[in-house]
Amino acid sequence: MKKILFLLSIVSALSFNGTAYASETYCVSTPLHIVDGSDVSADWKITSALSRKPQIPGQQKPTTGCSNNWNSLGAFYKPIEIIQKPKLGSAKIGPRYRIFYSSNKVGNDELVVRIHWVADTTTQLSSAIVRYHIIVFDHSL
Repeated sequence: MKKILFLLSIVSALSFNGTAYASETYCVSTPLHIVDGSDVSADWKITSALSRKPQIPGQQKPTTGCSNNWNSLGAFYKPIEIIQKPKLGSAKIGPRYRIFYSSNKVGNDELVVRIHWVADTTTQLSSAIVRYHIIVFDHSL
């Protein structure tokens, strides 16, 4: 019975657009801890937009980039600022304190941002600089 269910699940996956979908990793970043006044660096590994493929059944187009979300810091009193734009790809600040990066080109890039938040214990206005060292690959990670 288990073999039949297993075979049915494979047939079901293949019958949707004739393709079996596999989960691939396109974004990896180092975890960070920031404090007021800090200047920290983070490694961000990303698969280029041109090297991606749809990941779930029914998805027509692959994702194009990666994002980092800073809403866990708490309350923000200013939007995230881009201090240095990337040269290889593009970056934008999205809703809910999200930084989005995308590139069609492979290579090394850098993005520098300033994040502003209210410290939860002291209600002090805080800010820090984050330097993203970005490596864009032509394959999944």
